[in-house]
Amino acid sequence: MSQESRILYKTSARRETHPARIGALARLYGVNAPLASRCAMLEIGCGDGGNIIPIAAANPGSRFMGIDLSGELIERGTRDIAALGLHNIELVACDVGNFSVSSQSFDYIVCHGVFSWVAPETQDAILGVIQRGLRPQGVALVSYNTFPGWEKRKIIREILRVGAQGSIDDSDQGRYEAAMNHLRVVAESNAAEYDNPQYIREAYARLCQSEPSYILEEYLGVHNTPLLFRDFARLVETKRLQYLSECKVVMMSPDGLSESIQITLQGLQHDRIAYEQELDIARNRSFRETLVCRSDIALERGLRSSAFKDLYLIALYTPVVRGGTPVAHTGVFREIATGRELQTPAGECSDVLALVASFKAQGARVADIFDRSRGLIEYSERDMISILVTLWRSGFIELLSEPVCGRVDSSDKPRAAPWLHQEIETRKCATSALHESYSLTGLEQSILQRCDGSVTVSQLIEQASRDGSREMLSHLVDSLEERGFFQL
Repeated sequence: MSQESRILYKTSARRETHPARIGALARLYGVNAPLASRCAMLEIGCGDGGNIIPIAAANPGSRFMGIDLSGELIERGTRDIAALGLHNIELVACDVGNFSVSSQSFDYIVCHGVFSWVAPETQDAILGVIQRGLRPQGVALVSYNTFPGWEKRKIIREILRVGAQGSIDDSDQGRYEAAMNHLRVVAESNAAEYDNPQYIREAYARLCQSEPSYILEEYLGVHNTPLLFRDFARLVETKRLQYLSECKVVMMSPDGLSESIQITLQGLQHDRIAYEQELDIARNRSFRETLVCRSDIALERGLRSSAFKDLYLIALYTPVVRGGTPVAHTGVFREIATGRELQTPAGECSDVLALVASFKAQGARVADIFDRSRGLIEYSERDMISILVTLWRSGFIELLSEPVCGRVDSSDKPRAAPWLHQEIETRKCATSALHESYSLTGLEQSILQRCDGSVTVSQLIEQASRDGSREMLSHLVDSLEERGFFQL
């Protein structure tokens, strides 16, 4: 296949891979992982560096390395690194099986979107690099497709693969178009021979919104081998590693499950692997982002309030404002990343979530939140921690080992994250300092390009006022700060 006929996989920031997040979870469970600002990180399967380059740009005191099999992607990422003038990151084109790693080289190793999609011998090589490369208090993240949730998706994969095999055009674009056309035909035929034709129609509609490179990798690639969580845990144990935690803590909670499942889980609490395997089955889970560490670390499975109090808490939701008045007390919140509104239980959880949200992307420690609560809501420190833990386990807040964003008010001079200018010019998405990938409007891009630390918020709004009303621009600046587009 010619170089021109290939569609290269595009990488972008993945929130869960940031070392400030991984490190926070590690510290909570007794692993003394270093701060993101002073660490060494390796990404296996880094592609063109869309995930790791923004982390390196934000943490000049740390060392970063990415490896990938594709020389084309590595070359593209290396050009971006040169354009940003970064000297703390290197991308290398190599097979992970041939990657030489000296003992105890990295504090964090990330392998996202690779493990399920390679041959067993490559999976073994990945775990071998993690085994040899992790420092004593290091943590690795490995993502993979998992059963039982991926069982139904196998049907979609096979339909797409049959379609691609019938393509007369062997290019990536030709295979993609033939595969999608075949899935469309099956979906429109009502798929009477399948148990759930509605699922096939929904899958087709969803995949129409996906990048062709994703479909080529996920559904048309040679390998896609989902694993039961317990089987992954056993593989890890053969490399003198152990399961630490799941990145999305909300997925580890039994909340909302039936009473019979809750009783079954209670009987498995002595066995963490069996417990979470049962959770995966109950939730029909299809994807995992799992943290592992060295097996000689004695983990703290009981939640320690002292460790929790030392971390920074970031709200993933903010109170909805209607008619100029926040409606947090009624429990109406908006998810910052998506804009989706939901109703939370009114009362103490809503009050405390609104308090955490008032710190915006800068985040705050428990003591800071407690201080700001005085005169507004009165809880003991013990009660405050209990409420915050509930919000964290429910997915309303997340933890960081250190702040990664700055706070902006009308007198401050906001500074956009340094990699944004490059991303706006070369990529469809932009990465916030909180390591979330967004598609920005032209006006949002224009505002960020003016945020170079030389003008105040008021001056910024004045300069951009020809593009919109002052009220709308002020709202956009608040939204950009809320999503973490300004750095310390």
